[in-house]
Amino acid sequence: MNSINNDIEQQLGRPQSGLLAPAPAATTQEEFITKEEVAHRLKKTKRTVEKWQRCGVIPFYKVGNAIFYRWSDIVVHLQRHFRFCRPAAPLPEPQHHFRAARCRSGRKRERNK
Repeated sequence: MNSINNDIEQQLGRPQSGLLAPAPAATTQEEFITKEEVAHRLKKTKRTVEKWQRCGVIPFYKVGNAIFYRWSDIVVHLQRHFRFCRPAAPLPEPQHHFRAARCRSGRKRERNK
């Protein structure tokens, strides 16, 4: 990789510490994530992420044909542009109602004792 950077920088006439120099080892910069990772984090399908990307619901970066996302950008964008709804109250316990068995004619069946 460094030899490729050197070749490109020599052709562009830039010194070694120029445009394509390796990034410093600081880990403060967030890494890009893929569509699959976004879908996993949002608990949606990849197709839904593609649709939201096309509609402008989530921000993305496109480099050539590759598409990347930053999770922090997605969270900030969703917080600014969409409302947060609180989760619904838990549903009450279902009450089981048993009906008497009926014949095809609609009359109650007499059970053998």
